[in-house]
Amino acid sequence: MAIRKLIFTLLSLSLLVACSEQPKINKIIAHDYSEYYVLAKKYQLNEIEIIDTVCINATQRALKDVKQGKYTYHQFSGLGNRNKGFDEWATLFKPFNIKTKSVLTSCIGFSDQFEEYCYEIKMNELIIDKFGVCFIDSIKVEAEKLYILKHPDKVYDYFDCDRNTKQSERLISLNKAYEDSFVYPEDYKFKSGEYFSFTSADFILLKDGSIKDLEVYTEFQDEANNKYKKLFTKQLKEFVLNQKWEAATSYGYPVHSEMYFSMFYR
Repeated sequence: MAIRKLIFTLLSLSLLVACSEQPKINKIIAHDYSEYYVLAKKYQLNEIEIIDTVCINATQRALKDVKQGKYTYHQFSGLGNRNKGFDEWATLFKPFNIKTKSVLTSCIGFSDQFEEYCYEIKMNELIIDKFGVCFIDSIKVEAEKLYILKHPDKVYDYFDCDRNTKQSERLISLNKAYEDSFVYPEDYKFKSGEYFSFTSADFILLKDGSIKDLEVYTEFQDEANNKYKKLFTKQLKEFVLNQKWEAATSYGYPVHSEMYFSMFYR
């Protein structure tokens, strides 16, 4: 029993000595990305401690502004954010003493060590807490509608238009109709590689259902089929021109829009 206690004591002492011999690293503090970038050139990353005071201070500033009745709603724009009508947002927010500001974002952040847009995000959260999510959503919808009415001749990106089952089913039906009626030439070289050959039609679909600026082009993966480019292009062009198109909508209003229609070949 005494021997076991002695062994345990010796092991404990050896561990204590080993731990005490570990070198203590005096870490260098980086408060923001610019400091971190400079320090990373001089020191190992494990020698740098991150204390994101910029984000902390920005968050506190947002809290202070709200306590003083200073509200600014931030519209984030960039990849995946397509808000329109900034002036309309400002007009609708004004009676509620809320200012608006546009913030351009990037999908490439400076560093995963630091948070970005801390003030803007916190301010938006505080506004939503006070006025409610439904309030913000209603402002957005009304702003978009006002923008559409004030810009009757604008041509909208296809992805900015409403998406509904009826329109989707119509495009699927047209594509199937064209594919089912399509007759391949006898010596057509069918797909043998990874990519598809195709014919695509790009055009502007107007609010009255008519189209303009129609461009049709064909790309073959097998050069042996190039002799059929004019034929395939002509066939899809005639098909598009002979359809009765329905105008796209944005927030329920008919709008001019870009449109695409493609046929992928076997």
